[in-house]
Amino acid sequence: MSFCKKCGSELEAGNNSCPRCGAMQHPEFNIKKIADFCVNAYEKIVIIVSAVMVIITAIVGGFMVEPVVGIIIWLIGSLAAVLFCGAALQITYIRKSLENIEKRGN
Repeated sequence: MSFCKKCGSELEAGNNSCPRCGAMQHPEFNIKKIADFCVNAYEKIVIIVSAVMVIITAIVGGFMVEPVVGIIIWLIGSLAAVLFCGAALQITYIRKSLENIEKRGN
């Protein structure tokens, strides 16, 4: 059973507003769960986009006969690899920051 955060009256399960004072009841949320969800989604997006860029670069670069075009394609593939590494470092930093926040109890 839950209680109104404004007036303290008893609330029925699943009620979003207090029947007595009308105050909206906001559900409790866990910032760690939300942050973990965002980091996991970001990680998946980075991996997919980077893999697609590298694969496209390899396929397109394999069909090129001109050396200049091949170099440009190789540079694009290298950029994809650098972006992937940078994003991986960001994800690692965010996870470490979340662990530190959890240890402090904030």
